[in-house]
Amino acid sequence: MTISPDLLRDFIDGKLAGDEASDVAAKIAADPDLAAYVEDQKAVKATRVSPAAVWLERIGETAAAKSASWIPVSTMAVGIALGVLLAAVLGIGTQMRSQGGALIAQGSLAQILSNALSADAQTSPAAARIGGSFWSKNGSFCRSFVTRGNAASALAGVACREMG
Repeated sequence: MTISPDLLRDFIDGKLAGDEASDVAAKIAADPDLAAYVEDQKAVKATRVSPAAVWLERIGETAAAKSASWIPVSTMAVGIALGVLLAAVLGIGTQMRSQGGALIAQGSLAQILSNALSADAQTSPAAARIGGSFWSKNGSFCRSFVTRGNAASALAGVACREMG
């Protein structure tokens, strides 16, 4: 009759009681190969609980904990970098900037407002279309515009260039 691996493991770990442990010990004594295996496993177990092995295991756990602490920081940094990269590639947030309490056109919107004609048919596929152009009462040159995009990203408004 053979010994199951679970029963053999319990014997090596010292988890078997009385008669069961005696039966397994008798079977191991009758089989020299099995006896050599059990002695090897007991030696390995003794080595694993030695002070040096416990110390090395604690050092490994500490190193693993310290090396894992950079993961949240690096994840956040990668997320920010991807956000900035996507914003630059997709043009998100590049049409306007805030300066001194006023919104200032920038990028392609600023170029179109400065250079495009109101009725220029070639500007229709551009990032923005120019509506009417006029002089305000305070002497600023103003233009109405509509930017391309979906309902959440499209802009419509009046931009005025202050003469300074």
